[in-house]
Amino acid sequence: MPVEHVFIIVLYNKSLQESLTYSSLLKNKKDANIIIYDNSDCSQNMPEISGVAYYGDGSNHGLPYAYNYVINTLKMKYTKDRKHLFLTLLDDDTEITKDYLVYMEAAIEKVGEKADIFAPVVMSDDEMISPFNVWKDIKVLAVNDVSKIKNRQISAINSGLVLRLSVFDKVMYDENYFLDCVDHDFFRKVRKYQIPVQIVENARIYQTFSRNENCDKRTRLKRFRIYKKDFKYFSSVSKMGRVFFYLSSIKMAIKYNRQYHTREFFK
Repeated sequence: MPVEHVFIIVLYNKSLQESLTYSSLLKNKKDANIIIYDNSDCSQNMPEISGVAYYGDGSNHGLPYAYNYVINTLKMKYTKDRKHLFLTLLDDDTEITKDYLVYMEAAIEKVGEKADIFAPVVMSDDEMISPFNVWKDIKVLAVNDVSKIKNRQISAINSGLVLRLSVFDKVMYDENYFLDCVDHDFFRKVRKYQIPVQIVENARIYQTFSRNENCDKRTRLKRFRIYKKDFKYFSSVSKMGRVFFYLSSIKMAIKYNRQYHTREFFK
């Protein structure tokens, strides 16, 4: 049976024309079937474009809500043969290369139904940041080679993942999160239900992340509070997790206190 492929791009406070993901995807796959979920803080005028579906209500409900909205919309449309519909999850500022697309398509064809999730290798500043191992369902253990990834500990970031729609008959994204730990929680459930994951080593994505960028105190404080709330929820599954959350939060607050010369990060 032929497969279908949908690319899901989550926009945040930028127009579609400003999205590197959108422009680079169309450059390398002109016939791409694209769904946009606009997670911006205010509504935007979206031009009608052939092959592009657009959702959003002018407010930011969080990343899991955006994913689940599109996934549930697709599940209502595809009531059967969900294993043959593949979803690629993307943020709005990632360059999608021809190599990434070619290697992903080749992996899907070669592996067949032996895998339900296909994870690219994500690089940042010449370091491999995804996939990675997770210790005790809590602590991220970065590795520098995919051969060191363990099936029972595997996790990965969302952007660039390719998943069968049928995966979401077993697991969904938890809307108690807003932005952080969304992928960690999702893969916690992937490991629990033993959903097979295939790492596609030659499919590479290069990213930078907002937490690593220079920003003013107000922006950093807002971002830290979102992270802290999400990380607290993620870590609440065990006593070890709660201790890890407390120690990690204190460590980060001390770092930002020194950087911005304020005690607001301890509140």
